[in-house]
Amino acid sequence: VPESLAAEVGLERGDRVLKIAGSEVTSLSALPRILEEIPGGKPFDIVVERKGEDGEIRTLTFQGQYDDAPAESESAGTSEAGAQADSGG
Repeated sequence: VPESLAAEVGLERGDRVLKIAGSEVTSLSALPRILEEIPGGKPFDIVVERKGEDGEIRTLTFQGQYDDAPAESESAGTSEAGAQADSGG
């Protein structure tokens, strides 16, 4: 999703999200709970696995940040990124 938090922090289609703000992402259904615990305006790390063009799996860390009062659509867009990113890039 081009204007989602996932796209803003650099996630790409196919990325596998491992942790958000120190919490393991074990399933897509765990994301809303994890995201609700992140305070607005505070930066947080997003750890992902990404398969490179050479086929090697790399672990990357991005930094995200919500506005002080994130809109529901932003949260929904981020949740859709889920355990498997789908930012279309």
